[in-house]
Formats: sequence, structure tokens, C-alpha cells
Amino acid sequence: EPPENARPFSVFPNPVGEDRAINIQLAEDGVQNVSLYDTYGNIMQTWNDVTFKRDRLTKLSLKNLMAGPYIIAIGDKKEFRAQLIIIQ
Repeated sequence: EPPENARPFSVFPNPVGEDRAINIQLAEDGVQNVSLYDTYGNIMQTWNDVTFKRDRLTKLSLKNLMAGPYIIAIGDKKEFRAQLIIIQ
């Protein structure tokens, strides 16, 4: 069970389709770093200082990535949260 202070985020579509783009929605405003890891823990892509607005979608391109599972992590210097995504 997640801690009470965990702040969820939504990523869709998941699995990611042919357009190789995801939409991220956070429940709060803020500037966060977003990192995408392969299943071996290697950083595949990073977006620094992404501005999120509460309940608005933020679109990120994944065009240079091959099909497979990835971990997307969103956070700042204090905390981060992660979620599995699949690129088809």
C-alpha cells in the first residue's frame, strides 16, 4: 500500500502506440524532472524541469525508443514516483 503522502500520476496511453507519445497528468502543479529507464536501470531519456499544471495533460515524445517495457519516474530533489509503461 502506498504511503499516505504519495502523489499519484497518470500516464496514457499505456501501452504506448505507434505515435510513440505519452500524456502525463499530475494531481498538483509543479516543476518536476521526468526520467525513462529500461528494465536494467539504464536511463534512456530525461526531461528536466517539466512544468505540470494540476489536472492538465503534459505530452512527451518517445519517438527514439524501441518497443518494450520501461519505467517512467517523475520527481524532484525530495521525492520521486515511478510507473511501468509498455511501448508497443
